[in-house]
Amino acid sequence: MINKIKLENFKAFKEPAELELDGKNVLIYGENGAGKSSLYQALKIIFHKDRIFEDQIDPTVTDPKDRKNAEKDVLGQYNYQLTPLTDFSLEIDDTAYTAYSTAGYSVSMISRDDILAEDVIDVVKLLKKSIVGIADPEKFVAEKKETIEQLVNSFLKNNFCEDNLSVALTFNRPNWLLTVKDASRDTRGRNEGLTNYFNEAKLHIIKLLVLLTAVSYNGAKERNEQRVLVLDDVISSMDAANRTLFIELLRGCFDEFQKIVLTHSISFFNLAEHAFSIAYQQKDGWKLFQIIEHQGSSEIVPKEPQDNAIRISKQYRPGRNEGDIGNRIRKRFEFLVSEISKILHTGGIGESSYLVGAINTPKKLYYEYDEVNKEFHTVYDFVDELIAIIDADAGSPLKTRLDPVVARYVSGAEAEKLRNILCEMVMFQKVTMHPLSHSTGAVALATKKEIDRSISLLIMLEKQIGALIGRDMYSI
Repeated sequence: MINKIKLENFKAFKEPAELELDGKNVLIYGENGAGKSSLYQALKIIFHKDRIFEDQIDPTVTDPKDRKNAEKDVLGQYNYQLTPLTDFSLEIDDTAYTAYSTAGYSVSMISRDDILAEDVIDVVKLLKKSIVGIADPEKFVAEKKETIEQLVNSFLKNNFCEDNLSVALTFNRPNWLLTVKDASRDTRGRNEGLTNYFNEAKLHIIKLLVLLTAVSYNGAKERNEQRVLVLDDVISSMDAANRTLFIELLRGCFDEFQKIVLTHSISFFNLAEHAFSIAYQQKDGWKLFQIIEHQGSSEIVPKEPQDNAIRISKQYRPGRNEGDIGNRIRKRFEFLVSEISKILHTGGIGESSYLVGAINTPKKLYYEYDEVNKEFHTVYDFVDELIAIIDADAGSPLKTRLDPVVARYVSGAEAEKLRNILCEMVMFQKVTMHPLSHSTGAVALATKKEIDRSISLLIMLEKQIGALIGRDMYSI
């Protein structure tokens, strides 16, 4: 199984980034644009480089020199975006990808783009486009027609509770088309104009199940190959119920695979973490990561749900692990600042869906871009202007009514304490956390006193956020 992926100057990753799999299943969360697709493409280059060349290089380019130059141009597209002339570095299990033998591996890769809804689902075309280990799609479909139908229909009924939905393969020379039938709406089924008759999410699920059926029957098990399944955002259109059912499908039918699951949905990430760690008691079989952007480069960060100031303090060993501790303090501080921003601006925390809901309420949004001074003005500036107008109208009935309202917001002692902590923390971010997170270990870049103070400020920050929202969910 795959144990480690290391990349540098690759797509969204400028700085060296490592994904420590240790042969386990992996669940990775990252916002759109954070670098998930870059990691997906890295795995594709390692295991399916020839497929990439086949898709992007004209087959008429046969001269060895021209072919080599064409391949170099294709690989150059994967260099870090801001330094495209610097060749990327990519390693698997501490070996350069160009020297690594992929023999004995069967790595199937399915992305959201592979399962987009279409009016016509040509199964042979679908298998040719996707990376699911089928060398001869025409032969596979002809020989496995009944197996494909039975397994997809079984998945639909038993895993997704779709009692009325079924599929059948129809040979419409020279194509194998998928006929989809909803027994609650019609009796004959359709293989054209599917998006006019069926929910997009259901079509996504059907195409995904066809591909997963191909993965199950691609012969890798019989060849005794190490089977890896990489899934990139394939649950995007599924509702919460179907996401739960999909997680059960992965556990029940693909347990023998090493699974690498990438998602931009924090709710799915949390759901999958809960399912595998608690419901299925498979915590030791999964590793969790988050991809974040930091100073223009993506970064792969192990997700440690219990990581907080107290835990960091307990694991601090003066003279031994200042670099690691400084990096963890920095990451924890950045996370808490992000949470504070959510609380102050939208009154919410946690999932992006909640924040979008807060922004999309019927309430007005207060924001202005000052073209003259080239400045962004937010609700804070708006309130300051209103208070200045109120104060200028001393003794008016309106001022008398509004003063108590303003006082409720501006006299919040908890928010003022938060500001003081942040001001001091910013200093330590510069003099302690940043140097330590880039330390080589050769020279002590911060004293124990500075680290201790940084940790104590983190503790105060966690408690103060808890006071703002009325419950402690950050220091637990």
